[in-house]
Amino acid sequence: MICPLPLVSQPSSIIQNTNVQNDISIDDQDTPIPTSPPLNQQHYDSQHQIFNEQGQEIGSLNVNNNDEFILVKRNKKKIKTNHQHYQHHQQYQHYPQHHVLHQHHHQPDAPTNKNIITTNTSLQRNSLLPSTSPTYSHNHEMDMKNVISEQAIRFAQTRFPFPPIIIKFAQDVNENFIIKSIEKHFNDHFYMDLSIAGHRLKGKRDLILFAGNRESFVLLYDDKKWPQHLNSIVFEKAGAKHLPAQFSIILRNVPIDINIDELLVNIKNDYPDVVNAFRISNEDEKPTTLVRLDIKCIKIIDELLKKKFMYANNIRYTVTEYISPAKVLVCTKCYQIGHFRGVCKSELQICRTCGTSVMNVKDHQCDKIKRCIRCNGPHEASDNHCPLIKAYRIDLTRSLLSTSSNITGMNQNVQQNYIYNKNDYPQLNGNKDGHPWYNDSLTATNRRLDELVQKMDKLNQNINRIMDFNSNSYNQHIQIHQLIVKQDHDIQLHQIDLSFQHDFVSQFVSPICQLMLDVIPTMIKKKSNK
Repeated sequence: MICPLPLVSQPSSIIQNTNVQNDISIDDQDTPIPTSPPLNQQHYDSQHQIFNEQGQEIGSLNVNNNDEFILVKRNKKKIKTNHQHYQHHQQYQHYPQHHVLHQHHHQPDAPTNKNIITTNTSLQRNSLLPSTSPTYSHNHEMDMKNVISEQAIRFAQTRFPFPPIIIKFAQDVNENFIIKSIEKHFNDHFYMDLSIAGHRLKGKRDLILFAGNRESFVLLYDDKKWPQHLNSIVFEKAGAKHLPAQFSIILRNVPIDINIDELLVNIKNDYPDVVNAFRISNEDEKPTTLVRLDIKCIKIIDELLKKKFMYANNIRYTVTEYISPAKVLVCTKCYQIGHFRGVCKSELQICRTCGTSVMNVKDHQCDKIKRCIRCNGPHEASDNHCPLIKAYRIDLTRSLLSTSSNITGMNQNVQQNYIYNKNDYPQLNGNKDGHPWYNDSLTATNRRLDELVQKMDKLNQNINRIMDFNSNSYNQHIQIHQLIVKQDHDIQLHQIDLSFQHDFVSQFVSPICQLMLDVIPTMIKKKSNK
């Protein structure tokens, strides 16, 4: 099973609005979500800088190169900066990870805030960053869609591994008390310590939780495991509507003519923890022989991945791990691919629906006619069905997988380059060349090996004799059995013959004899009277 993604601690001021159903990160400034305190996280190290949408420096960003955690510290005084003259000399170093794609694309919308990160990635703009001109060339974007920016790679690797669980209250609550109450409930009733990767309280009424592992997420995901009240406060649970990719497996070679609903019913007979089944489509939206299963039991998932097969309706299917597509980073200012809003060079904002360039999208009156700013297609700019986003996601996925494969191969090559040299391990006593003890030991070993070979030959001969004896005994047993069967058959025939004769005598011969005994005296008597 693929390990969960490394986590990035993101305060509310830097969380991107992740439209997870579309596999796109959208920092939607139109979303009516109030600002809130920073997301609670731990682990932080080296310095980065953070800027809001207007280019104001709002704090220092601490990053741990090993754990990929980020912490934002707000400065007391905001300093205005000009993005047009920002120095792009620092180069971000990319750390590939083997599990970068282990995320589900069916997740609820994540919380939004207008402040975002300017990562220490190569701020020397690549071809995917839009220019300051509000007009974009469709052919140019089509030609450059395969260029993967380091910001996009960074974004795909450092998302929370699980979708958020949102707890909504009807009154203001204390965040720490609610967290302790939730942990106490699951510890008392299910004997498990929850692993919470991060949490924050939005508007003092909406608590957003991020699970740290699969065990914690499956507990938080199940509505039946939640109490009716938290600290005597009524609440409503929202958030994840589907299980993420960590709870999915792939069935291979499932015929196209098999109905998915019937297949799901057959699988649930043996595996009741299977929740959903989906047939995967190819790039042409045609069904394939791959079927994705969502399973809520971690033990069953690990068991099936270890077995590598499962049976459904007496048919054996190959089971493999499910790897979801990578998340695509889309700027929510110009709606181009591959960079954050905070480093966008565009002077104008783009309407997500109609694609119109305006100075302030809040004052824009949209005509509600959908037109993609990238491909001019009849869909919104944030739609994951955009052909440019699809192509970019494919290239990004391949890039991440190839990077991980190269690192794994390099590690294996380093381990395989070891060469044994006998001179590095000399004999402890004396010189090994011509040493009498060394020669005597070798001779004794060879003699013992010869004796062992002779004993093995004798043992093989004895085994062959035993096998021949067993074969002969088996043949004799078969012959005796056949003879017994034949004798039983003859006895049955003899019994049938005796039964027939007995019936014949009793039902035919005996009545005739009795009749004759009765008639003959009468005839003799009549004859004598004459």
